[in-house]
Amino acid sequence: MSTKLELYRAIKAKLQTIDSIKIVQHYNRQDTQNFEKTNSKRFPQVWIQLSNIAWNSSELAYNNSNTTQQQKTSDVTITIYLASWHLQEDDDTFETDLVTVDEIYRSLTMLEGDNFQPLQRTGESDVPNSGVRIWAQTFTTMLTECGVTKNLTNAAPVTLTINSIILP
Repeated sequence: MSTKLELYRAIKAKLQTIDSIKIVQHYNRQDTQNFEKTNSKRFPQVWIQLSNIAWNSSELAYNNSNTTQQQKTSDVTITIYLASWHLQEDDDTFETDLVTVDEIYRSLTMLEGDNFQPLQRTGESDVPNSGVRIWAQTFTTMLTECGVTKNLTNAAPVTLTINSIILP
């Protein structure tokens, strides 16, 4: 399985356990598309974005000249956006949102899998937007992709012949 898919599914599963969050989905620039008016979705929502994946060079090793070993990332940045409906005259929702932001942080920090290192929070920001309040949290991790192998060709086939002689 893809390490990116494993990472995304693990994050999504963790976020879906937070009771106050109604929808968890992939980030697709919802914050710039007047999302609250064009889509009838429940808030608060969380959007997951694999923001940046920087791969190191593949660790090539010649084994029958067609096998590569694992490949690792130097850095993976994941951005988690919390979007909540914001009423201009209701400032109390901001405090509720900050509680949810903390729940997201506590559920994702140190989340790890077979092919990714524990997630660490590296930054947060309050993203200006009208109608919907958006809070972005960035996390980093490292991925390890299993080696890619091609079908090996038997360059020197061996035939095994067993002669059995029964000794008296």
